[in-house]
Amino acid sequence: MSENSSFGTSTTRIFLGVASLGAGSYHGFCDAQGIPLPRESLESALTWGPALIQGGIGGIIGLFSGAAVGGRDDGGCAGMLGGAALGTVVVGGLGAVAGAVETLVGYGIGYAAGYLAK
Repeated sequence: MSENSSFGTSTTRIFLGVASLGAGSYHGFCDAQGIPLPRESLESALTWGPALIQGGIGGIIGLFSGAAVGGRDDGGCAGMLGGAALGTVVVGGLGAVAGAVETLVGYGIGYAAGYLAK
């Protein structure tokens, strides 16, 4: 039996990346222009939201993937639990880092655009 796997970027990953860049860009543009954000909670959402969302989605994916890999080859219940824990931490952490970096890049782009438009 051959495995059919496709490598590449999913639509969800592209959407989350664009959303992270957009959130960072909006925040950076408003900071450069001196425009106060309408709510203080919006600033926290634009700063931490993309990383938390991508980390959460990555954690869920890592949970199921890690459990499948850990339970393979007679790993049993202990292998499934260990794989699920490791998968959640690793894939969730990578998702959070990716969201944070994309937001930071977006912030820089937005800040530069806001500074030049001033």
